[in-house]
Amino acid sequence: MIKIYFKILLGLVAVMLSASVGVSSECKDDANNCTPKQLCEMTTKNVDNGLVWNNSADLSSHLNLVQELGLACGDVKDICDLDPEQCKLNQICDRATVTDDGELNWNFENLGHVVLAKEYGLDCNVSKVLEQAKQSSAVFSKKHFNQLDKIKRKQLQYGLKQLGYYKSAVDGAWGKGTEKAIQNYVNDRNIQSDFPNSLYATLNSEVDLGYFKIANASTKTEKPATNKLVCTMGASPAYNLMETREKYPRRVLNEFVTLKKITLTNGVLMHDYRKIKLNNSDKWVWFFDVTCKKNANGWSPCSTLSAKVRINQLVGNKLTGSISIPWVWSRGVPPLAGLEYTCQ
Repeated sequence: MIKIYFKILLGLVAVMLSASVGVSSECKDDANNCTPKQLCEMTTKNVDNGLVWNNSADLSSHLNLVQELGLACGDVKDICDLDPEQCKLNQICDRATVTDDGELNWNFENLGHVVLAKEYGLDCNVSKVLEQAKQSSAVFSKKHFNQLDKIKRKQLQYGLKQLGYYKSAVDGAWGKGTEKAIQNYVNDRNIQSDFPNSLYATLNSEVDLGYFKIANASTKTEKPATNKLVCTMGASPAYNLMETREKYPRRVLNEFVTLKKITLTNGVLMHDYRKIKLNNSDKWVWFFDVTCKKNANGWSPCSTLSAKVRINQLVGNKLTGSISIPWVWSRGVPPLAGLEYTCQ
């Protein structure tokens, strides 16, 4: 009797195992025979604590069905997003670039993809797009220049000289140096129309052109500025690294050096030649270009980047803020440094 019972039990187990294997086999052969749970488990895998799609060739039909039905299998990412080395050629540039104001630029939020693109010499059409933009820029002519009076013509040269675009005499006369300086500035700021007023207004927003008129007036009747504070930066190891870790052209290095001492007069902050007014958030915010010197291969590790400076309102005799730069490479240079000034 016991033997008969044992044989029956073995038979039931065999049938159950056979049914289980049959279901598994059916699911593997035909995605439509799978449960949603089975589909999600088969078509995803964990990589570096992130869930990605399993792109195995034998599971292509299962993966197509999951994505066609839009099954919610959790926060699943493409493996290219987690590991740039796994990206296909067309995926690298797709993630390494971003469209900003109609121009294609490097997407430094995906720094790993940018680094990989540069490592393999992929320009991802960024340089070509920028070059096309320069070619389509409007031309500032001698006729535009002569529409300004002599003081304003000199102020243009003075302002461009402060920004490093112009190196000749401030004489108000049109020449090759003036023409080249103005056109380079127009291209860099993408000024397209309303010459010469648009150029004068843009330059005056970066450089206090009125200072030139006062400094060169025959009689100095202007009253000295009131409530002027000179603010000196305190020690900041992160800023020291940002300033000294890279080799900069003289103009860029001057931006870092002069930022150590700024002035505040009647609510207007001055960084060297640049005047900054409070924005809508009651902060002083401005930018300056950062370019590193080119290495032996003719490539600069930080070209056409912008440093962003934020300064909060005065509290007592203290100013606090920060400077941030989206570095291309991790070269021991911090992307953010805190700033603190003592004013007197």
